[in-house]
Amino acid sequence: MAGNSPYYPLPGFMFNVEFTGGNLSGESAFQEVSGLKVSFETEDISVGGVLTNKFKLPKMPSYENLVLKRGMLGSSSVRDWILKAVNEYQFEPVTVQITLINEKGKPTMTWSVSGAWPVRWEADPFNSMDNKVAVEILELAYTSFTVKAGGS
Repeated sequence: MAGNSPYYPLPGFMFNVEFTGGNLSGESAFQEVSGLKVSFETEDISVGGVLTNKFKLPKMPSYENLVLKRGMLGSSSVRDWILKAVNEYQFEPVTVQITLINEKGKPTMTWSVSGAWPVRWEADPFNSMDNKVAVEILELAYTSFTVKAGGS
């Protein structure tokens, strides 16, 4: 089977998003997740005063913002959490867990994003000529993430 073999790529279209912390619960259906990205800047170090003895060392990691897209819900604890930041300037960091699921419905990889808080909320444009679902975009900054193979 493709999902059991290390030689086949994992499908990227089945995943679950779960919020923990605060009063967030019950919302896991998103159509798109992006921003699971870490990068390291480097620092050049010269050793012994000789220009040819130069080494690159990693600095602290930096993380891209997590972007979640989904059909807009009439009622949403996640949107309430974001609007609390917007309207009351109260930020309550939470943990967001993104789980990639194989064709048998089993978790294959899980990213646990720590210290997430809202930096942007956006509604896709509304257009009376389109027959599509209203979409909201949630952008979250976070402090770090961990990755586990085989789910949580």
